[in-house]
This record gives sequence, C-alpha cells and structure tokens, in this order.
Amino acid sequence: MSLLFKSLFVVLVFLLSTGKKYLPGVYTARWLWIILKYLKLIKPKAEGVENPFVEFTRTTRCSWLECDIFGFHKNNATYFTELDLARTETFMFALHRYFYNEYQNGKIAFIPLATVQAHFLKELKTFQKYYIRTRIVGWGDKWIYLITIFTIPEPERTVDAEYQPIKVLQDIPPLYHHLDNDNPKRSHTERVLCLSVAKLIFKNGRQTIQPWDIIQRSCSSSASSTLTSAVNEYAHDVESKIGNYSQNVVELLKIYENSPSQLSENFVAKLKL
Repeated sequence: MSLLFKSLFVVLVFLLSTGKKYLPGVYTARWLWIILKYLKLIKPKAEGVENPFVEFTRTTRCSWLECDIFGFHKNNATYFTELDLARTETFMFALHRYFYNEYQNGKIAFIPLATVQAHFLKELKTFQKYYIRTRIVGWGDKWIYLITIFTIPEPERTVDAEYQPIKVLQDIPPLYHHLDNDNPKRSHTERVLCLSVAKLIFKNGRQTIQPWDIIQRSCSSSASSTLTSAVNEYAHDVESKIGNYSQNVVELLKIYENSPSQLSENFVAKLKL
C-alpha cells in the first residue's frame, strides 16, 4: 500500500511541477513579478535603451495543463496568456525608463490592448521547449505595434514550390526565423509555430499620448536629430505595412526580421525597404 501512495505522490509532484505555469493564481503571480522586477528591483539606465526595437525573448516549455485533450498539443487559447506576459515584459524592458519614472512620480502607465491577432502555423507538442520572441516593430500618431513569434530550433529545409500570394493557411510554406546572420558561427534558424500582431495605445487618464513621445522619453538622448527622425519615419512606414499585410504572415515575419537590431547613422541610408 505504501508503494502505491509513493507512486501516486511521485506522479502528483511531476504533474504539478510540469504544469505549474497554469495552476490557479500563477498567471497573476507571473504578471505581478514582471511589474515588481522593473519598478522596484531594477533601475533603468540613466541614458535609456539605445534601440526601441530591441528583441525580448522568453524560453519555456509546453506544460500538460496548456494542452488539448485531442492531439496533446498546445491549446490555441493558451497562446494569448503567454502573449499577454510577453507584451508586458517587452514594454517594461524596451521602455523601462518611462515606466520607472512614471511610477516614481506616483503615476501608473496605462497601455490598453486594442486588437490582437494570431496566425497558427504548426502545432507545439506537450513538454516541447519553445521560444517567445517579441519586439516593438512600429508606431503611428496613435497606435504602437508589437509582433511576437513562437519558435522552436529547427534547421531550415528548402521548399520546391515558389512562394505564391497567400490565399488560405494551407498555402503557407514552412516559415523560419533567422538569427545571427552576421555571425556565421552562431547563425541558425528556428521554425515559426505562431505569429501574433498586437496594437496598443498609451493613455494618461482619457488623454492619448503619442507613442513617439514615450519612445523619446525612454531611449538614449545621445542620438543625432537625423537618426531620431529616421527612426520615427521608419516606424510610421511599418504601421502602413502592417495595415496592408495584416493577413499575410510571410510579410509580417519580414517586418519582424527587418526591425533594426542596432541603430546607427547608417540606419538612415537603409530606410528604403
């Protein structure tokens, strides 16, 4: 009898440890930890971040509590929980100085989500390790846009058929995210399982704050006026592209990958995409 109880105990511990992300109350604890970390435990750089398009990455595994009973793969609805946490930490990371200063002045920054869409491309299996990569990709006079991709390490395989204009999901060939292309020794690819686009807005009470104002208050002030103007021009151009390609996941992935990893004076010359 004791062996039975020991076996049940081991099974219970395994299930709880592998499914802890989706136990009751854990989502709230994870979200509050992000806020606490950036507002209380970590002080922003005095000069702010150098690049508002910086990529933020989270690594996790697909727990059994986020899986469908049929197929035993990640349930589509659970992607949105991970997206919520990824957006929160990406904003706190990329615009840390703005959020920290607002909190120090007794204010709470408010960024409501207006729309979010997700393109599901390939299943994510139980206990499979995956990456959640998120970055700010552009903004306009009112809205700011983030793209998130869920990926797994996988060598790129060629597709014989040429890319055709996408009409239905079945037309999409395998999509890959390319990392460290400038360094051949570290260059590799990841298979894209899901791509999501989110549109948000900055609010101060009922007043709307233009994203560019927030970006300037968060990022380095050492850049030249020519470069900062080029960044804003690029971001507005991305807004129009997202509107045109909202249903074209291939083009949306290009927008994500074309986001500048570094900002320099050479960026001005590379604006024409």
